[in-house]
Amino acid sequence: MRLVSAVFLALAACAPASADLNGELEAALEQAGTASGDAGVLIYVEAPGLETAFSGSRPAADGDPIDPAATMRIASNTKTFLAAAALRLAEQGALDLDAPINDTLPFHLVILLEDGGYDVNAITARMLLQHVSGLPDHAQLDVYFEQIMADPQRLWSPEEQVALAMSDGVRIGAPGERFSYSDTGYVLLGAIIENVHGAPLADSVRALSGMDALGLTATWWEGLELEPEGAPERLNQTAFGLALAEINPSMDLYGGGGLVSNLPDLARYHRAAASGALFDAPDITAAMTTPSEQSLTAGSGYSMGLFGREFAGETCYEHSGFWGTLAVYCPDSGVTVTAAVTDASGFRALPAFVRAAVEAAR
Repeated sequence: MRLVSAVFLALAACAPASADLNGELEAALEQAGTASGDAGVLIYVEAPGLETAFSGSRPAADGDPIDPAATMRIASNTKTFLAAAALRLAEQGALDLDAPINDTLPFHLVILLEDGGYDVNAITARMLLQHVSGLPDHAQLDVYFEQIMADPQRLWSPEEQVALAMSDGVRIGAPGERFSYSDTGYVLLGAIIENVHGAPLADSVRALSGMDALGLTATWWEGLELEPEGAPERLNQTAFGLALAEINPSMDLYGGGGLVSNLPDLARYHRAAASGALFDAPDITAAMTTPSEQSLTAGSGYSMGLFGREFAGETCYEHSGFWGTLAVYCPDSGVTVTAAVTDASGFRALPAFVRAAVEAAR
């Protein structure tokens, strides 16, 4: 149980008023018995009963200490930001979520889809947001990872990723027929946001999604923006036996992923998105957290940039990132938990770990 004991060495420095809850959280995590292998673990917890947030970490086996505020690639946690940006465009009347993407997608991407046999007049932005477009996922293709491993520093373009989905992916179904998670769909969504807003992806999402208004000083688009001055040190993330620093960020950059953040920033944003604090219109707020019928049939509970999951008997909203991040917000109890592992192989430890933290902090 070195995972639990070492984490709480860091958590013990929190405010004395949290001592009882701290003990409950430690006991719950002992029961959870999670295992992250040799990966390091970071956790951040905010709850109404806490005078200050818990923030702690355990280093990887034989590793150096980890700054709990370290920044990291958050992979698919980026989708929550992207969905919020698209919904803001809808709230402004600039994007019709139910119009064919033929009207808003750049022409060269329309051609790629049509050449792949897809009817762009039958696919909508709502379908892309909800992962029900019928498009395959280039990020789950074996050939994609084979090419990444063969040349980790290759600079990928969104066009190459979409083209790979068209050439090597398998059609999921008719547009709107079923839920199937697709990074390719969110790459297309990123291109739509750029096209409609009239600015590059990083600028558009930053302007539309509420990032700056929330004061996210440790969050930026890697490869598209400069690292913010004074941002905390980077976490030494690894995957497939490589340091992520050795893998060009462009392989997961254009909407399916792309953001660097830290756990406090991710908690603040995830809570704002899931609570509806980012929008003025009630129907837009509801769209962010209402699962599609197709996702309910599939058992995923996906809405737009958020999954609905039950934690400790209440409906919470979560999203994870492939490199080993997880964010959860539970509106009834007001508990927010974000967590990360230093190696993607340790991700299997996070769901039970976070579930125990939510149950203890409620």
